[in-house]
Amino acid sequence: MMKVKKTDIAVVGCGALGAGIAYNIAKLGRKPLVFEAKYFGYGSTGRDIGVVRGRHRDPDVAKLASEGLKLHEKLPDELGSNTLFRQDGVLTVALTSEEAEALEKEFKSYASGSFIELSRDEVRSRYPYLRVDDVKLCYLSSREGLVHPLAVLWGYLDAVRRLGGEVVKPAEVISIEPKGDKLNIKTALGEYEASKVVVAAGFRSRELLSKLGIDIPLEPLAKEALVTEPMKPFLDPVIERPGTGLVVAQTMRGEVIGTVGSLGKTSDLTLSSYRFLRDFARQATQLIPAVRSLKVLRQWTWVVDTTPDGKPVIGETSVNRVYVACGMHDYGLSLVPVVSKLIGRLVVEGVEDPMLKPFSPSRFG
Repeated sequence: MMKVKKTDIAVVGCGALGAGIAYNIAKLGRKPLVFEAKYFGYGSTGRDIGVVRGRHRDPDVAKLASEGLKLHEKLPDELGSNTLFRQDGVLTVALTSEEAEALEKEFKSYASGSFIELSRDEVRSRYPYLRVDDVKLCYLSSREGLVHPLAVLWGYLDAVRRLGGEVVKPAEVISIEPKGDKLNIKTALGEYEASKVVVAAGFRSRELLSKLGIDIPLEPLAKEALVTEPMKPFLDPVIERPGTGLVVAQTMRGEVIGTVGSLGKTSDLTLSSYRFLRDFARQATQLIPAVRSLKVLRQWTWVVDTTPDGKPVIGETSVNRVYVACGMHDYGLSLVPVVSKLIGRLVVEGVEDPMLKPFSPSRFG
């Protein structure tokens, strides 16, 4: 009979969030064990395009995003690892009257000083490569920008190991079962016993938690992205058009990367649509004519976990000593540093920061 391995605190899921949680647990003097079902970067972290924002329409999420942005600025020094965070800004545009009305209402709800409104002439002067004829309204959030998702993950992983934590893969977690004052964890690599467990496995968290009688109404949402051949770097801020979900950015190597729309509520990573290519090409070239001749190198799908109220799910569940961090939608990378820090404190010290209260799993009954 295979011996049950014992560990202190287990974390299920080793994307940027799971690795970040493990790091913050280790930083507080505990020895976390992290389970990765496939390989590093398999989930949304390895497929995200890396936009970091310090704002959100929901005021509760906005507080987390603002703090997350501040922590992203400090993360390379803290981890001793370059996360390739570039604060070139995010330029948010509206191209129709309806989009402009919605955008103005949204930005009026944000803290003053976090952005500036730019006139069409100002945009043309700052960014001469942009075609602004159709722009109705435009805001620049100068502290926001682009981070390399895998660089964040590698930085956390290296720090976890330095602090005595451990990561095992491929070790899909099959079930978690309370046994006395411990939690039994069945994985593809055998059984483990932990004092506490944090589930941070994206949309797969729902299935795992349901076996414990915990119903978190998570649904997957599939989004598509692409990357082009490189050209001389010229695109400074990330360009976004919330009305259609368009995001266009340029990597340090010169590739243009971006997304638009979604494939709907599916978790199928093999899906790929011509519609996405068509819509992205039309909308990106409408704003940035210089990218018209670029060849697409790769197109892919990533899946984000969504909730009915648009908020993440963070905190202790109805099962004692089982915690969850999921439901991050497509803004999860922005929140990783702050959520991992706060849930680390909650798990180790039992301290729930007031910022976490709106995201309690108990709100779903």
